[in-house]
Amino acid sequence: MMIKTVLSLFLILITSPAADANMQILKQFKTQYPNSKKLFKCLACHTQGAELNFYGKDLQLSNFNFTEIETLDSDNDTFSNILEIEAETFPGDEASVPPQN
Repeated sequence: MMIKTVLSLFLILITSPAADANMQILKQFKTQYPNSKKLFKCLACHTQGAELNFYGKDLQLSNFNFTEIETLDSDNDTFSNILEIEAETFPGDEASVPPQN
């Protein structure tokens, strides 16, 4: 009985509109930045859980306009979002920065 309950909850979560919306945004991210394969993860916009990271919050505020927030530095680590995306570092994580030359 417990396994059926857990499985049912899992199916509800993965088929929910929110999960579908998140997958659509991730698909848009992949289309916008096809060379940033290391970032094709939920962590591009989310923390370890469902909460949005700094980049995800800026993306949501921009009505999911990726181009509009490219020049921002969402995580305040001195690197613009687009610079981090091109370097395949996470623009919403201040500990993830492009390599220094």
